[in-house]
Amino acid sequence: MKLREFKIPLIICLIFLITSPIGQMIFGYVGGYLSYLVSEILPNSAHDVSTELMLILSLISLIGFFYSKEKIGLIISSFLSVFFLCNLVLFFSIEYRKLPEYFYPDKYIIGTIISIIILGILTILKNKRQSPILE
Repeated sequence: MKLREFKIPLIICLIFLITSPIGQMIFGYVGGYLSYLVSEILPNSAHDVSTELMLILSLISLIGFFYSKEKIGLIISSFLSVFFLCNLVLFFSIEYRKLPEYFYPDKYIIGTIISIIILGILTILKNKRQSPILE
């Protein structure tokens, strides 16, 4: 994998890491509000919907990342992928550990590291799909 193809997702993940404590609070609230809006449509509470919603939105944004070809598409899908994956880790830890903590940087950092790994793997797969090796 060339660093050139992985440059956009890496920069976005680094921005998420640099803004970790404050960014996690802001993006956590945004993800919580998004869950609240969806819970207004569905008959479930926002707490019940949050993890599944972030999982679905993460998968959609990762598919968008894999199939994006232009630079603006890569930027938008990379940002959305990292955002939804970080919120997925955050809401998953809240839901399954049942702890009263909500915005600790460790969950956000773990989400960003998971995002770097997943986006790196998708970049490798994307490069192999675009330029098959002739044998």
